[in-house]
Amino acid sequence: MTGCLIAGPILMGELKESILSNIAAINGFGFDSCLKTVMLLKNMKAFGPKEVSTLATLFENCILGSLTPNEDYLKINKHYHEMQKIAENLQKYKKENKAAAYPYEIEAKLLQSVKNGDVADSLAVFRAFLGEVSVIEAGDLSSIRIKILNLCSVLLRLSAEKAGLSREETEPYYAYMDAVGEADSISELSAQASNFIEQAARAFRHGAYSGNSQIIAKAVSYILESYKDRISLKDIASTLHTSPSYLSMLFKQEMGFTITDYLNQVRIGRSRELLSEGNLSLLDIAVQSGFEDQSYFSKVFKKINGVTPKEYRKASL
Repeated sequence: MTGCLIAGPILMGELKESILSNIAAINGFGFDSCLKTVMLLKNMKAFGPKEVSTLATLFENCILGSLTPNEDYLKINKHYHEMQKIAENLQKYKKENKAAAYPYEIEAKLLQSVKNGDVADSLAVFRAFLGEVSVIEAGDLSSIRIKILNLCSVLLRLSAEKAGLSREETEPYYAYMDAVGEADSISELSAQASNFIEQAARAFRHGAYSGNSQIIAKAVSYILESYKDRISLKDIASTLHTSPSYLSMLFKQEMGFTITDYLNQVRIGRSRELLSEGNLSLLDIAVQSGFEDQSYFSKVFKKINGVTPKEYRKASL
């Protein structure tokens, strides 16, 4: 394909006298021509640098679309948008005079979310972690990949030790890590690492208790299976053939919080998944998470997360 793309003349920013002088000098304009040029330019719309940059991007995409196979073009375009986002974040750091340092706090929060078995929160925190790492490494895929693989290695060790995974159960984790190692874009790397993190969080959820008390292990299992139902301390104790007072005391001793607190954590964890996944009403989410009252659900949600369900949904979209 042979041809050209033309957009112009383009007036970017304020029309200064020095610009008019340069135009006249370069083109050898006489008085009449110079006067006509001034009138023309003064009637033109002025564009900002961002708009001109957008036009240049449009031209670039047209050329790439003409000269490269469709799949290659899509990859180039995706990479361009990834790098553009990283560049914007870098500019933000510069404006705020902040040094881009390794996000240790976000990493610690991510590890804790995974250990809590909170899938939705783990994925949300990972997106924040990846964003910070991408800025630190200035979009260099190889360097970003190394840091994500290091994170996956830590999570795999924790999953094997704390969640009690067998050798066979760790195989999917290695498959996801291989996929992370082969990813050819940040978005693909993000998708594969997210699969890994989701798997790890679910493993911790199902292996939430690693102590020696069979009663507590059964209580935790019962709550994880029945949290959607209307259950109470008395119901759980009856199922386990023990007294409510003894179960309550032992649970607090082994887990560090009450049965009611744990039940609410599990239910709120499920509600976060539902809030991130779709457009269910808050009432439907409350019911599917095990709460009978939407008002109580919102109260517990804000107590645990620090924000309302509506605010959490808006931030996760």
